[in-house]
Amino acid sequence: MAGLNMNHISGNLVSDPELTRTASGTAKLKGRVAFDQPGRAADGSYRQETGYANFVTFGKRAESLAKHLRKGTKVAVSGPIRQGRYLDKKTGRMRTGEEEIEIVDIDFNNRAPRGGAVPMADGGVLVLADA
Repeated sequence: MAGLNMNHISGNLVSDPELTRTASGTAKLKGRVAFDQPGRAADGSYRQETGYANFVTFGKRAESLAKHLRKGTKVAVSGPIRQGRYLDKKTGRMRTGEEEIEIVDIDFNNRAPRGGAVPMADGGVLVLADA
């Protein structure tokens, strides 16, 4: 069954995103966003609860975002949820890992410094003029 897999989460970064490299040398940026979600108290009344979503992005976008994103940054991330898979060395079986949003588009409310660069949805980079 085919379905739509596009998610939009808006909130604050829980910590500084982690920039690492894959085995092939590609940049990989992982982070976590905290967001408000409605919930119910024991008495049935509504209340705000905090939810969390992991995100990941690769390549030049990962390198560029790592320069701008910090703990507390307000972000809105969009993209499909992907679930990692890995080989269990003990059993030799494939296992599923954590779910994360693979960033297709991101908007963050902290301004880039003058002369800085902002990653775009198409993988390009918008360079800000020193105005």
